[in-house]
Amino acid sequence: VQSEAGSYLILRLPQVAGITLNNTLLPMFIKNIYHEKHFEIYKDAPRSLIDVEHVVDIFDKIYSRGCSNKILNFYPGYSFQPIDLVEEISRFLGLKPKYNILEKYISYDYPSSDIQEEFNSYFTKQQVYLKEVVEKYTPKIINLINQNYK
Repeated sequence: VQSEAGSYLILRLPQVAGITLNNTLLPMFIKNIYHEKHFEIYKDAPRSLIDVEHVVDIFDKIYSRGCSNKILNFYPGYSFQPIDLVEEISRFLGLKPKYNILEKYISYDYPSSDIQEEFNSYFTKQQVYLKEVVEKYTPKIINLINQNYK
């Protein structure tokens, strides 16, 4: 991008939550729980995610200040265990998930964030943010699932 574009702004992000059926954690867990399929969860595998609408908002604010020709790391100041996400989804759906926990430690060192301080208000508390994302996107992802299985 740097060699081809006259102006660019790249945000390096954690997993982005949105309306999709890709194989990232949120849609994958929703599909498995909704279809009552068995799946595996790593026990110690901290992750972070961000709502796609927050990505757009953050990008717009940074870009409107004239920031360009940069690559910026943006990682929220929190992480969660995948089991936390599974529990939020199952609570929301009222379904009991079928999973095995694998005793694997997978560490991911998120790079230090270049812009985190200014946008920490989005991520006041991990469980609240996770719950809000689950409640916002689970029904929309289930609609996509149902459309694809007709």
